[in-house]
Amino acid sequence: MEGLRRRRRPEVIIKIIDELRLKYHTTKTLILKALRISRSTYYYIRSIQNKPDKYAEITKIIKDIKDKNKSYGYRRVCLELTNRGYRVNHKLVLRIMKKNNLLSSSYSRKTRKYNSYRGQVGKLKSNQLNRRFNTDRPYQKLCTDISEFRYGNCDINHRVYLSPIMDLFSGEIISYNISSHPNMNCVMKPLKEVIQLVKGLPYRT
Repeated sequence: MEGLRRRRRPEVIIKIIDELRLKYHTTKTLILKALRISRSTYYYIRSIQNKPDKYAEITKIIKDIKDKNKSYGYRRVCLELTNRGYRVNHKLVLRIMKKNNLLSSSYSRKTRKYNSYRGQVGKLKSNQLNRRFNTDRPYQKLCTDISEFRYGNCDINHRVYLSPIMDLFSGEIISYNISSHPNMNCVMKPLKEVIQLVKGLPYRT
């Protein structure tokens, strides 16, 4: 019952009380006593309901903005109101949008996860390795990766990137590069060194 008073809006509480009265054919006093709501609170909520909404005009404008721009959150709605010549506190805009279920969920942290995939770019190479990691000859199967290591204060200003190339024949790191930035040069430098190593091999790398 305590949760009813804390989580429900006043108009919802009144609706629940009225529905319980009709369902159980009982008095208002008994329902209020069961819900632990005082009569003064009940009549105060009733009086609020009967008052005209002083934010009716701004609510209508906010609904109009949301109809045209469904992805707008309350901050962009505030900017649009300012552009239209209305000076409205952002807290009031947020409260009105919550009350009328106008908040946007397009960019909610709970529903939207970061995804850097932008579709297929360029030509895809066939999976020639196909999880066959063992080999009986050096420089035939090479693999690489880039790893971030933090030092000092372990913040974004104290980190380096390691880009090694390993020969799956021996497990040896045949080339590597350490850089403060994970850019193209970080990975191309060890690759160019390996290209010189595998020149003249009688088999394909």
